[in-house]
Amino acid sequence: MNIRKKFKMASAVALFMLVGKSIAQVPVDTQNADILSANAVEDRGQKSKFFRISGDYDNGFHRHEQFCERDPEECDFEDGGTIYADLSPEMMNMLREINREVNRRFRYVSDRTRYGRDDYWTIPKEDKRPYLRGDCEDYALYKRKILERVLPKSAMSLAFLDVARGYSHVVLIVRTKQGDYVLDSRRDELRLVNDTPDYSYRAITDPFDRSKWRKVSQPVYDRQGREMHPFI
Repeated sequence: MNIRKKFKMASAVALFMLVGKSIAQVPVDTQNADILSANAVEDRGQKSKFFRISGDYDNGFHRHEQFCERDPEECDFEDGGTIYADLSPEMMNMLREINREVNRRFRYVSDRTRYGRDDYWTIPKEDKRPYLRGDCEDYALYKRKILERVLPKSAMSLAFLDVARGYSHVVLIVRTKQGDYVLDSRRDELRLVNDTPDYSYRAITDPFDRSKWRKVSQPVYDRQGREMHPFI
């Protein structure tokens, strides 16, 4: 298999080789489910490991809309039921390595510095530097592009959130049967969404129409499994 040709992104040869090796090892399971009621939890008395979509989010992601207009393939519609990846040990290792390696290949540069404008969404391209440049949404888009070769598109969403210190942030979410995992430019390790107490999630891209955003919440359960209140 010609990995470079397959993925068509010369700046990520090492990462593509990792993904290429993992394709034969990682089982991907498709499961029809209603994401609107995906509230199953194993650990009682805490926030769910799964997001719950709670409605449309229309606060205006105009820069994301412009990104979709420039590159509609990155914001396409995928019909079918919700798809969760089966979290095998091989897949966990693959996600962890890709998150870490992309973080290491990037240097954080603001959109104002790089493109001369604020909040410019794009998948970074290689230039003469030995590293890629971008901000948080560029990291997330780049990781999603790589993982599309292994995971169903509808198993991944961008997530928009507020950080406890008072600024906004974007991460990539990978949905699995074991929970929703966060691939974050600020951390190399993977975390479940209920293990991110400093984050307040506001919206994710729709699993089946990546041009749209949906509000999310994380239900909280008592020890008897009764929902106490939503964490929004």
